[in-house]
Amino acid sequence: MVGKNKLLHSIHHLLIAVALILKGVGKFDHHQVLGGLMICFGLIVLSYFIYLSNKRKESRTMHILIHLFEAFASLFAAYIFFVEGKKYLQYGFILAAIGFFISVYVYIIRHKRSKAIKE
Repeated sequence: MVGKNKLLHSIHHLLIAVALILKGVGKFDHHQVLGGLMICFGLIVLSYFIYLSNKRKESRTMHILIHLFEAFASLFAAYIFFVEGKKYLQYGFILAAIGFFISVYVYIIRHKRSKAIKE
């Protein structure tokens, strides 16, 4: 990834990490387990963001795994918002999760095509 594309990927990882950490901190007062999970999810994504900013070339497997992880973490956050009775916020997290799943699917399809063309 070069330039603008890498910047967009980095920003989206950072935004998801911050959202998960903030939700975890807010939830930690009432439910320590759920809050702790949300904070851990956010810290995992944040550590990947730091890894990605220091690494010149990213791993394909790590790219797929982190997007799957972010999708499931977004679904978990959406579930928390549903339980809390929020009005529209959970739909944003559901759309983000769908976007992550589509991103993984497209990435795998592109990888398979590039492999087939090389052979």
